[in-house]
Amino acid sequence: MQRNTRNNYQRPCLKCRRLFTPDNNSRSYCAEHIPVIKPKKNYNKGKRPYDDAEYRRNRKLIRQQQKYCVWCGTAGTSQNKLQVDHIVPISRGGSHHISNLRILCQNCHKKRQGVAHR
Repeated sequence: MQRNTRNNYQRPCLKCRRLFTPDNNSRSYCAEHIPVIKPKKNYNKGKRPYDDAEYRRNRKLIRQQQKYCVWCGTAGTSQNKLQVDHIVPISRGGSHHISNLRILCQNCHKKRQGVAHR
């Protein structure tokens, strides 16, 4: 009786179940079904839009100035917290300037997503 060694060891592909000999490139899939792995975005600290010092400073200021939701007027609860909202989103050319920030409760912030600005 011959023992399985690394040279003649075969296993089924996870996709098609066909036997193949694993190698360093793929230990779980045959050559036809090797998954394409997308590279992860490597954000360095301070490079993400919301890690910006100006945003953190202005977020703190606006939270001190505005204690109520701009749309519905609620003071916020543990279930419906107040959040800082960009009037013109960063993705559409908005900035972290204090004139572009406002306070919305969680419910209003969810309603606002995808709605025209102002």
